[in-house]
Amino acid sequence: MSNSRRTMVFIDGSAFRDTLRKAYFDKFRRLEETLDYHRLGQFLCSADEQLIRVNYYTGEPVEITEAVDEVTGKAKPMMGRIELGDHEAHRTQRVLDSHRRLVRHMVPF
Repeated sequence: MSNSRRTMVFIDGSAFRDTLRKAYFDKFRRLEETLDYHRLGQFLCSADEQLIRVNYYTGEPVEITEAVDEVTGKAKPMMGRIELGDHEAHRTQRVLDSHRRLVRHMVPF
C-alpha cells in the first residue's frame, strides 16, 4: 500500500440526511443511524486509495428548557429564547433524540 493515495471522506450530515429522507423515507426511517460510515468511505475509495478516516459534520440541536410564564405561572417549553408551542416542542424533542442516537452510533475507527 505504499503507492496508494491516502484518502479522507467528509460527509455534510444535513445534506446527507435530507438526501436519504427524500430517497428512502418510506423504507428506511432510521437509515442515517444504521449505516456503517467506515464501509461507505471504503466503497467511495478507488482501489489505489487507502481510507484514513470518515468525518461526519452536523450541527448540534439546542436543548429544550422550561421557563415559567410570568402572567400564568405555568411552565412553557423554550428553545434558547424562543417559546415553543406544544407541537413544536414535541417535534424538537424528536430531533434531539434522533441526534443523540446518531452520536451514539458514530464510533471512531
